Amino acid sequence: MNSLNILLFSFLISALTVPLFTDMAVRLGIIDIPDERKIHSGHTPRLGGLGIITGVFLSVLIFCEIDSQYLYLALANLIIIGIGVYDDSRGASALQKLFFQALAATVVIFVMGVRFEFYLPWLTWLNNDILMILVTYFWIALVTNAVNLIDGVDGLAGGISFMAFGSLMVASYAENGMNFAVSLAFLGGILGFLRYNLPKASVFMGDTGSLFLGFNIAVLSLSSSFKTNTVMSVVMPTLFILIPLFDTFLAIVRRLLRLQNPMRADREHLHHKLLDLNLSMGQTLMVFYSLSIVLSGLALIFFRDQKLYMVLLAVVILYVFLLMIKFLNFANLGRLIGDINSRIMQERSRECLARIKADKIGFSVSAGVIILCTVLSAFVFLRSGSYPQVGLATVLLFFMTTFVLFVYRVSSVSELFYSSLAAYWLFFAAAYYAGRGWLAVLAVCGLGVSIAMFSRFFRLSRVFVPFDLLNFFMVISIWVLSGKAIYDYTIIVAVSLLLYIPFKSAFVYVISHRDPENVKEII
Repeated sequence: MNSLNILLFSFLISALTVPLFTDMAVRLGIIDIPDERKIHSGHTPRLGGLGIITGVFLSVLIFCEIDSQYLYLALANLIIIGIGVYDDSRGASALQKLFFQALAATVVIFVMGVRFEFYLPWLTWLNNDILMILVTYFWIALVTNAVNLIDGVDGLAGGISFMAFGSLMVASYAENGMNFAVSLAFLGGILGFLRYNLPKASVFMGDTGSLFLGFNIAVLSLSSSFKTNTVMSVVMPTLFILIPLFDTFLAIVRRLLRLQNPMRADREHLHHKLLDLNLSMGQTLMVFYSLSIVLSGLALIFFRDQKLYMVLLAVVILYVFLLMIKFLNFANLGRLIGDINSRIMQERSRECLARIKADKIGFSVSAGVIILCTVLSAFVFLRSGSYPQVGLATVLLFFMTTFVLFVYRVSSVSELFYSSLAAYWLFFAAAYYAGRGWLAVLAVCGLGVSIAMFSRFFRLSRVFVPFDLLNFFMVISIWVLSGKAIYDYTIIVAVSLLLYIPFKSAFVYVISHRDPENVKEII
């Protein structure tokens, strides 16, 4: 099984099919219309989650040897997808969704034989199969709906699910089985979708996507390699998605205290609280992505060395986060944050665009940097001699992915940064497979283009975006999986960043010349 093939193929299929499902949603009238509870302003198509589903299913089907267990998992997923599509198109009640989630969970529990397995020595009367089955039903319903509930900001559910599947990938790496492959397929599918879903989103994943992601996080967390350990079987899955679970817990308690239906939707989730403080969608994503990276890191540390204080630390971090939101609301700082955001954005963008427009030489330098960095990294990757080891299919998918990112529908700020993200992975792959000599060549060239773009880089403010945090998470995950020494890996990352930072500045600079309004919100 070639793991890179699975990741790239899933990404490629997702990136190509999401626009198709977007057009289909428009034709069928499956549109998300704003109301008092929702934060988006325009009519946005749903069904983008079908792109993730297509990427995951096709990559697993083509590159993996599927056993009966995963055929049953596919059957359970078809039930979840069916109720998701029905809910997006016609609307389903909470009880209808719970019924079909329970039906899918029944397939997982009784046909696949996947369930919680833990032993409580001090409460022996609780250690029976009936309780384990009930807890598993509750877990699957809880996680599935928790991811669905947190899907209230562009890119939020997708980004947090991405980190959850990344953690599952690392946790299941040792067994190198189907869970590892499926987690990789989800990583690629989610990345392909996020290209269209980050602010400002052109499509939503809908309940089809969020229920699908939540259901599979719940099931894969139960069937991974840590399930046989009493403590880890409970703690690890919880840490992976602690943010949506915490948000769901607060929502249920809040509604019960008000004598309301706990399934009733409202506008008081954690992401709504941050938006009410006048943080932008991008800033809100940065907060949640940062928290998710920290919690995923604690989960992986706990996976290697089971120290329960990691769990306590995770809970304390979330509690402090909640107190911070409460304090900011109490101090009535929302208006101040909004004023600062608005003033800084307007002044900086106006001044920056004026300087960029007048800098004709900068445009030529930036275009040259883009060409140089791309050609150099591709050349080093091919000359390293490592591509036969990773397989011809991997090389072809690698360059096809780069082509899609650079050429296909690069027409918005989020897609613009996704294109620069592709370049980083081109540089990273070159540095990762290069020998010491080629690594030195990349480092010298990276230093040169960094100097060339130094002044222009500092003209661009707010160029650190949620994509970079997803990037950072993937870099950490690859280090855990690679087995490389931290020193060697740090050198590889540093060299790739030497090329990525000036390239990203150059990319924004060029697009600013071509379409200033397109990047106004990020500079």
